[in-house]
Amino acid sequence: ETEFPYWISFRRKFPPDSPFFSSGDIERQLLSKQVALDVSEDEMQQLLVEDRERSIVCPIVGCDAQLNSLESFEDHYNARHTASCSVCSRVYPTQRLLSIHVSEMHDSFFQAKVARGFP
Repeated sequence: ETEFPYWISFRRKFPPDSPFFSSGDIERQLLSKQVALDVSEDEMQQLLVEDRERSIVCPIVGCDAQLNSLESFEDHYNARHTASCSVCSRVYPTQRLLSIHVSEMHDSFFQAKVARGFP
């Protein structure tokens, strides 16, 4: 029984810019241009207006902040909700300051130590 070497399968790895993919690349480019041309100018303007009008509402209960971009939401969240006291809702710039606040203001053990004169 004779085996031919070209019948043995093996895995070929092609780089993304290989000529092997050229026909698929051309078809993809044509389809993407066709889809872009199917949208009228009025529809494009309407999409842009809707995108600008879309706002992000903060999901934290009681906050109700409305922000116009993901970046502004991230800034808002980091400034207002990452180091806030769950008891009195005060906001601190760092977790360390929040921890000190919770110990001093809301921890009965800490308050008892202070009342007895412990530093």
